[in-house]
This record gives sequence, structure tokens and C-alpha cells, in this order.
Amino acid sequence: MIHKADEQGITKRRFFIVVNTKAGRYDDYLIYEYLTDLLSREDISAEIYSFINQQELSERIKKAKQEHFDLYVAVGGDGMIALLASYLQDCKKTIGIIPAGTSNTMANILGIPLDVKLAIQLLVHFEQTKTIDAIQIKDRLFFMNVSTGFSSSVVNELDSTKKSLLGIFAYIFTGLLHLPKTTQKSFSVTIDGKRQQVKAAELFVANSGVLGRPQYTVSDSMIDDGILEIGIVRETSIRGIVDVILDILVRKRKKSFQLIGQGKHITVLTEKPLIVQADGDIIGETPMTIGIVPKAATFAIPAQQKRGFATRDNAIST
Repeated sequence: MIHKADEQGITKRRFFIVVNTKAGRYDDYLIYEYLTDLLSREDISAEIYSFINQQELSERIKKAKQEHFDLYVAVGGDGMIALLASYLQDCKKTIGIIPAGTSNTMANILGIPLDVKLAIQLLVHFEQTKTIDAIQIKDRLFFMNVSTGFSSSVVNELDSTKKSLLGIFAYIFTGLLHLPKTTQKSFSVTIDGKRQQVKAAELFVANSGVLGRPQYTVSDSMIDDGILEIGIVRETSIRGIVDVILDILVRKRKKSFQLIGQGKHITVLTEKPLIVQADGDIIGETPMTIGIVPKAATFAIPAQQKRGFATRDNAIST
């Protein structure tokens, strides 16, 4: 734990920093040493908590809420950010991000530098924040997308080493290898009370259409518009997967992704349980019930952020 007070004993700003040391780009020396050095030179006290498991983190956050920390920081990937935000739903504290994951999509969406030193400096001196929506499944929040079918099977087969080395291309290569085992599934989807039956290789619910990096998208869904987009990918052929790859990497007008609805409350039923992924992590199986939480979390962001690809209105609050 790092503490600092002025000569009169007045406590300075307090940060609670959760570190996922198993994140794809985590470097103990680069992050911990630079972080401790910078905070020791600033008017900040901080507790650095190494993430062990969800239960222990939940209990520690409950206590931290009563200790009046000014900023909560996630050091890790998108899953760590979503988990921390889930535990802070009831207190609306600002969250900072030090991107140390594989894809760091949230950092990309919010304009946070992927350079660790720049990201840490931002947290110390940030002047602006951005409040965004979240996907809710049971008591957990997620910020980007939930899917079942082809992509969740691919995620289930990936390990952290492949993701760290290849990034989004790890998903593409694994997807091509997985293609021969891919078949269409029957989905019963209810969107705001209206039910429909679809057959597809993939069903996804998007809060943000961004995938991995700003230029890679699956839909026009925006992270602060108060609504979720529901889409499918029907094709299971080589040509269909090539279209998916081209849609993600280069096409603005999508050919493989078909929007089947927009809504705030979605349920998905399948004939047999299918693996479900959310923000790149496996979270369970179908059936699933998904909702949206408007203005669910607030993040520290850089000043003078340009109008973004992932938000409806990038007017910033301070």
C-alpha cells in the first residue's frame, strides 16, 4: 500500500488500484515500478490490490466503498474493467484504466493511451470523464458484446498466449480452424417482448459495434445510446467466413452481419445449451437473459477527445 499526506497530515487523493497480473500484456516491472514511482511524487495515496478471485475482490470492494477512495483503477483487460464496474454499480465512482489486456477494446473506445506510462499519467492528471451504458447479465456488467454460437466456441478454444501474440488475428485463425465443426443453430430470441425464431451460426448482442480496435466493427451500435443491437451471422461456409473477416477488417457496409432487432431486454433460448462469451470471456451457457443499464459507469478519459466512432454523443462531463 502506498500512502502520502502533506505536512499538516491532510490526506491527499486516494486511489484503489486492482491489478490482474495474469492479463495478456501485464509487465510487473513496467507497471508496478512506474506506478509506485509516479504516485510517490504526486499528492496521492493508493492501495494496490492484486486480483486473486472474484469473491475476494467483491469483499474488498465492499470495504473500500466505506473508505472513501476517489478513483478506482483497473489494471488489465476488458474483463477486469467490467468486473470492477460490476462491483461499483451502487456507488457511481469514476473508474480509471491502465490497459494491460490482449485487445484493450475499452481503452480504444474511450481514447485512453495504450502506452502504459501515458495511461498512468492520465489517471494522475485527468480532467474529464465519460459515462457509458452497459450490458447486464445477472449481477454482472459487460460493455461491448455478448454472443453464442461460432464466436463463443472460438473464444473457448483460445489461450492467453495466442491472444497476446496475435491479438484479433488469433480469433480469425482459430475461427478458420474451427469452421469445419460449425453448423447453424436454432435460436428463439425475444426482444422487448416480441419473439422470433432464427437459424444462424452466430447470434450476438452488441452495446458497442467495435471489436478489438476502432477500425474493426461488427455493427453500428454505440456505447451510450441506451439501446442494444441484436444480430446474426447465418453462413457457415468458407465464403461466409471470408465475408465476416472482410466485414470486421475493412467493410463499412456489412454483408455477413444481419441485424434482427434493437431493444433493451433480450432473452435467448436454444434447443441445447450453447457456450456464451461476453467481452472476450466465457461466462456460461444458454439460456441467457440480457438487459441494458443506461449510464452504468463513468471512466476517466483524456482531455480534448475527438468525436468517436463508438459513442452517440461525445459531449464530456467533468
